[in-house]
Amino acid sequence: MQYPLRSCLFLALLACAEPPTFDPEVSAAFQSVVSAVRGKDGGRLWELSPEAMHTEMQALFEQQSVMVSAVQAAYPESDRAAALADLASSLVEGAKDGRDLFIALLDLDKFAIQPASERGLAIAELTINGTEAVVTTVGGESFRFVKEAGGWRTTVLAAQVEVSPGLKRLRANLDIAKANLASWDRAVQETTDRSKPE
Repeated sequence: MQYPLRSCLFLALLACAEPPTFDPEVSAAFQSVVSAVRGKDGGRLWELSPEAMHTEMQALFEQQSVMVSAVQAAYPESDRAAALADLASSLVEGAKDGRDLFIALLDLDKFAIQPASERGLAIAELTINGTEAVVTTVGGESFRFVKEAGGWRTTVLAAQVEVSPGLKRLRANLDIAKANLASWDRAVQETTDRSKPE
């Protein structure tokens, strides 16, 4: 099949055209993350994180608050202090919501940017696929972003918090405390039922 010369040139130009490697919104979001890490600004990092993480942190905060109150009210006095420490009750006492819990759990020292690594944070590649984007730095690090509420939010911190040993331990301790409280509640009910007159 013959194509007119003009069509061939157009197709050749399309084949040679590269996808855009710069998007001002994604680039600005990436720079905001770097600036917040550099400034150890946990509140700004919260704002730059996705809504799914906000929802999860709020649910965890509420679960932790309920469990801390239940342990304070029902745990045997001899075990109470250790159980409250296992539940990181000091985080709840100083927190108002999931945002505060996120900031308390975030170890910003792990994300410290060393002067020697500054150049490695330059954007080497930026790809966008609909509502998702990935920034790859000169140093080989990848930062994933999702578009929400008219802006780009990074999923990197959500992933870091999820794999944090402290968070895994807290979730395990919440389950243990819940099981202990349920067990003691059953034991009290059985004792009360047996003590009733026939």
